[in-house]
Amino acid sequence: MKQVISVILLINLIAVIGCSDDETGGNTPGFDRKAMLEDLADNVIIPAYDTLNKEVITLDEAVNAFVATPDLSNLNAARNAFQVAYHAWQRSSFWEFGPAFDVLLMSSVNSFPADYISIDNNIVTGSYDFNTISGQDEKGFPAVGYLLYGISDTDQGIVDMFTVDGDASNRKDYLKAVALDIRTRVSEVATGWSAAGGDYKSVFINNDGTDVGSSVGLMVNELNKFVERETRDGKIGIPLGKRSQGIPIPAEVEAGYSDLSISLASENLKALYNFYMGIGVSGDKVSFYDYLTTINAQYNGGLLSDAIKLQFERAMKEVGEIPSPYKETVEVNPTPAEEAYTELQKLVVMLKADMPSALGVLITYQDNDGD
Repeated sequence: MKQVISVILLINLIAVIGCSDDETGGNTPGFDRKAMLEDLADNVIIPAYDTLNKEVITLDEAVNAFVATPDLSNLNAARNAFQVAYHAWQRSSFWEFGPAFDVLLMSSVNSFPADYISIDNNIVTGSYDFNTISGQDEKGFPAVGYLLYGISDTDQGIVDMFTVDGDASNRKDYLKAVALDIRTRVSEVATGWSAAGGDYKSVFINNDGTDVGSSVGLMVNELNKFVERETRDGKIGIPLGKRSQGIPIPAEVEAGYSDLSISLASENLKALYNFYMGIGVSGDKVSFYDYLTTINAQYNGGLLSDAIKLQFERAMKEVGEIPSPYKETVEVNPTPAEEAYTELQKLVVMLKADMPSALGVLITYQDNDGD
């Protein structure tokens, strides 16, 4: 299959060379890319980051309240804040460029599964550094999930780990440090987009070509990469055994301790769909769907824009029908997950081959997963 992907990328490159006469900026005839970028920034991207910023602040405060007074009530409050913030992350996780790239946001807040062995060791020693590449799976939402759900079989047992356990003090410090790290990084990204901060929004809107490094080029590449590596593989395929010769790996699921895997995957796929369609806080605005429609990109005798929309909807339906908890489903009832993976794979092909070719965008990242 690597040869097939290579051929697709070669065809994509030839198509880009042949049709990208507008790569330095301006508009495709009949379509205003700058207007699309402004709508996506104001209607989808910035509101998503602002909401995430608000929710991780709430999470940080709830964690500190639990650490100050570890009891069942505060544990439940911290868990609720965690769930809300983790879902907010799913709606803002796929723009790994600009401010998010600068702070390594994705790898810093959602490298899953959590390395619980290293986390436990960090707590015992009281020594850790959240700025190292090797420590990415020792922090972020996965680490918070482990500490709030996974360190004991009972809720009271978890409270005890923060009260009477010999490492309770260090465990409190670690949980606070993880929550603060999430809050700090998200705040930097939200501020980076704001006019009063780094004003990346202006850079984003004015970079309106289709060449490598343009805002359109960055978004198309990140959309491709995220759906392929994170949604299809990370959230669904790897736990299902798609990278392990068909042998399921339930420990690889996202949010395995809290059993939020399918809820998070569904939220993420819906957010990706909304981004493609331009659906945000101010309703339905100009988006990639409109871009493809305006240039009359074709797919099997119809509009490519509609074909991608329909495939998103099929994938969302199948992912939403996967039974929870996913860590059990992959072993005892994998068929719904297999069906979801199949629909996600179809979506990947459309986003990786058809969409970039139609828009004159070169896919610059390389997959190495062997599909």
